[in-house]
Amino acid sequence: GDAPVVLYAQWRALPSNGGGGGVAIENYQITYKSGGGVGTAPNGPTTYAYGTPFNLPENTFARIGHQFIGWTEDISHRIYKARDTFPATQGNVSFTATWSRNTYSISYAPGDGVGEGPKEPTKFIYGDNFSLPKCEADCYTRTGYTFTGWNDGNNTYKPEDIYTTSTSNLIFTAIWSQEIAPIVITPGTPKITIKTL
Repeated sequence: GDAPVVLYAQWRALPSNGGGGGVAIENYQITYKSGGGVGTAPNGPTTYAYGTPFNLPENTFARIGHQFIGWTEDISHRIYKARDTFPATQGNVSFTATWSRNTYSISYAPGDGVGEGPKEPTKFIYGDNFSLPKCEADCYTRTGYTFTGWNDGNNTYKPEDIYTTSTSNLIFTAIWSQEIAPIVITPGTPKITIKTL
């Protein structure tokens, strides 16, 4: 009959894990990317042994106007929070810092006026500009004055001006200009009467 077929197992040598004997375990690299942030990557873990789960580190990157929400594994695209356990696997792995944009509040002050301020906008998301509100009906009033705009503590703005993005909560104070009383000249006399409002 036919001659028997002999199969031989093939083996690949693995680097030693420093033990005095037994089966060598291969170590793999762990890489962290900033995902648009700045700073240095976490100190560790930067390697893991085959078949050994590990915990994701705390974030060490920073990104203006953003909040860190977790590490995205680059192959599965799954997001892991800091201290989550990454399951045992094989091969080098890479994680990218994942961010969400911050939301900030907008509030208003009457600036010697009275009444209630604008209803909108009252918040904005980092990176989004917004239009400053008018102050007409159901808004601040000040006897003898006309509303002309807003001050954010540094600059003045007209109603409907576009405000560029900020990285903090905002307070806008109403700005007023004094109304000028009309001058009424009475015929037949040089007397000038100032008509009060």
